[in-house]
Amino acid sequence: TGHDSSLKGSVVISCITILGADWLVHQTRPFRDQFPGITVEFKVENGASDLLRREADIAIRMFRPEQNDLIAKRVGTMTYGYYASKQYLEKHGTPVTLDEVGDHSFILPHDEILAYTNKYMKRPMHPRGEIAFRSNSLITLASAVREGYGIGAYSCIMADQDENLVRLFDDVTVFSSDIWLVT
Repeated sequence: TGHDSSLKGSVVISCITILGADWLVHQTRPFRDQFPGITVEFKVENGASDLLRREADIAIRMFRPEQNDLIAKRVGTMTYGYYASKQYLEKHGTPVTLDEVGDHSFILPHDEILAYTNKYMKRPMHPRGEIAFRSNSLITLASAVREGYGIGAYSCIMADQDENLVRLFDDVTVFSSDIWLVT
């Protein structure tokens, strides 16, 4: 729409794994279609690229940057809810309230991931029950929920698209994290 589609070059986008591995790939496809000469490169990791050193052109972060030379705009909030796979629920039953989770297994992130969430968690990560799986990778945690290790906090924008997953506890929000577009 009024843009030069003959542009050549590349744009490097830095983002965390849960966004970059699936959701953002889908979201940037229209840009690639409009500018076929531009290579879209994703730098997907849990750490933050240094934009001032040109490690990336654009970053999508789960925290507001503190450097004064960067431009940041909050573009949304990623909300996490409790999810379990249909396979897990068929085997262990479906808890209807948080009071019914004592006999269930939980999937938990390591503390380094929780550092990127809003300071005020809506609910404890695991009210009761055993811890079946932990990881410092959001993608790995998501895989553990899909594979039926137990109940885990999962990004709603990702989990709601997966027909194998069931959101539990009347849409309770476990925690949320602001999403920042930074350049």
